[in-house]
Amino acid sequence: MSLREILTPRQREAIKNLARDIVYYSWRFLSPYRKSINPRDIKKVLVINLGVIGDLIVTTPMIKALARKYSKVDVLMRKDMAEILSGNPHINKLIFYTNFNDVLRQIKGRYQLAIIFSPHKYEIKKLCMDAGIKYAVCNSFSYSWSDIFLSQRTREDPDEHFVLKSLDMAKLAHANLKNPKTEFYFDRKDEDYINHLLKKNKISKFIVIHAGKRGNLQRFFWPSQNWADVIKYVTQKYKLQIILSGSVSERERNEEILSLAGSKGVFNFCEKTNLKQWACLIKKAKLLISLNTGATHIASAFNTKTIVLNEEFPENWHPWMPAENYRNLLFPAVAEVEKAVDNLLK
Repeated sequence: MSLREILTPRQREAIKNLARDIVYYSWRFLSPYRKSINPRDIKKVLVINLGVIGDLIVTTPMIKALARKYSKVDVLMRKDMAEILSGNPHINKLIFYTNFNDVLRQIKGRYQLAIIFSPHKYEIKKLCMDAGIKYAVCNSFSYSWSDIFLSQRTREDPDEHFVLKSLDMAKLAHANLKNPKTEFYFDRKDEDYINHLLKKNKISKFIVIHAGKRGNLQRFFWPSQNWADVIKYVTQKYKLQIILSGSVSERERNEEILSLAGSKGVFNFCEKTNLKQWACLIKKAKLLISLNTGATHIASAFNTKTIVLNEEFPENWHPWMPAENYRNLLFPAVAEVEKAVDNLLK
């Protein structure tokens, strides 16, 4: 049995936090690259975030803060995640990470400040150095030895939400934002498509269920029969329709849930929406019930009431919205989810 199997997620995270503190103090007292940021030196800002949906959405307040201080910023990201940030009025340009040399050609000599959210690898810090970026800032979640090359970094607070962790980096660059809110933008054509889809299926008042895909990790799984029981409860008590969302990888999962729940008032929208259309659908929903996936962070951008299943670190990743509008349930029984539905729909 490996050490990972013996330790709980909390114990593993405690060890990582110790490593982060060791790296932080090593950087603080030993790094020859450490220096304060002079905002007068900065003309263009590059945010580096190669993460997925949730990672990108929690950094939108930071992007807004930086844009207000230094004008619009550019973002280096994954091409398959472009829909998450496209249309954001605080972003000047999206740059897609292909390979080191290609990106280096695009950014060399063009930026004075880089904010690194993810990943924390040496490759990314070397990219900033080779591009001649004067100031490189990384967040506290890093515990890489390559942090020694950073101009500034934050110290880890285990109880801090990632919206605030990212804003801590902006503050090091003298950019602040009061009352931060996450953001997601879609076009009128996306809303028109969703309105057409709802009208075509005679759907009016509904909730969205994002059951996720099957996997080996317990936190990404909740039994199909449990989902079916919750669906029956909602349709019978609240007379709401149910939309099962998902991509191609969730198709089989949704079909299984649909067969267990019965088809009356339940619709499988798997593969029927792109990311922006999916976001529009979540915005229009009375409630979202989802595993701890990017769906919950999309919901937070629109303040859609949300029930999150199996989030092991809710203090860091809960939906960024008023506490009365969401519930975090760790490996819940069906009755716990039904009670949460009652609390949010009352």
